[in-house]
Amino acid sequence: MEDPIDIPAPDGPLAARDQARRRTLKSGRIELKNQASTIDVTIRDMSLTGTLRLLRDIWTPPEFFGLLVLNPNNGESQRHSCRKVWQKGAMVGVRFLV
Repeated sequence: MEDPIDIPAPDGPLAARDQARRRTLKSGRIELKNQASTIDVTIRDMSLTGTLRLLRDIWTPPEFFGLLVLNPNNGESQRHSCRKVWQKGAMVGVRFLV
């Protein structure tokens, strides 16, 4: 099976990224409707500008949503506003909004 990290996004090659991604294995939550609804996800890699996530089930997230990244090492979490860039099955690539 291909490593999802090496799959290019449909809108361009990996070389088009402005930041290199680092492999990780973190838990996260997609937050919808001002945090009223959440979807658990696994974060496979991250950069300063985006991430690749695996959804628990194949589901199409909206174009814009919040992402809560949980850090089990220090108990802190980070919130990001995100835009979905691509999706292939349960894999979703997102860009963090500034």
